[in-house]
Amino acid sequence: MILTESLAIVTGVFLLLRQNWARWLAVGWMGFHVVISFGDVGKLIAHGCFLVLMAWLLFRRDSARYFRSSKVAG
Repeated sequence: MILTESLAIVTGVFLLLRQNWARWLAVGWMGFHVVISFGDVGKLIAHGCFLVLMAWLLFRRDSARYFRSSKVAG
C-alpha cells in the first residue's frame, strides 16, 4: 500500500511539473486499480469510470499543449 500511495504522490507532483511521461504513469496507475478491482463490481465500475475520465482529461488537445509547454528556455 505504501508503494501505490508513493506512486500516486510522485505522479501528481510530476503532472504539476508538466512532465509528459507522468500522464502515462497516471493512466497506468489507474489501470492497475481497475485490474485489482475485479471481483468487486462496485470498485470495478468506480475505478473504470475514473480511468476513462483521467485518460480523457490527460490526453485532450489542450492537455497536450500544457505538457508541451514545459520546455522552458534556459
